Amino acid sequence: MKRIPSSFQLGSYTIKVVMLDVEAFSKKISPDAYGMFDPNTLTIYLCKPPVGLKGARQHTYQCFWHEYCHALLFVVWPKLYANEKLVDAMGHSLAQLMNTSKFD
Repeated sequence: MKRIPSSFQLGSYTIKVVMLDVEAFSKKISPDAYGMFDPNTLTIYLCKPPVGLKGARQHTYQCFWHEYCHALLFVVWPKLYANEKLVDAMGHSLAQLMNTSKFD
């Protein structure tokens, strides 16, 4: 599995990625979410995966791509950035691309 960046460029914007432990994430964002893109601060917040929980790293990686798509749409088509069905479909597709790409 690929690593999650600490920041990246989308157009002329720098998007920060912040990993928070479960307690900090619950207080700052929500106890019922695993990630969030904040367009006001251009930051993706992700909940750190619990140690030892099977599949937790993959879940966090998928969550990153979901939030990446929120950020991408915010930059290229703001009216759609909150469309969860579109964001989820795009996020799964990008994660699959990154996980299965082969270079010969």
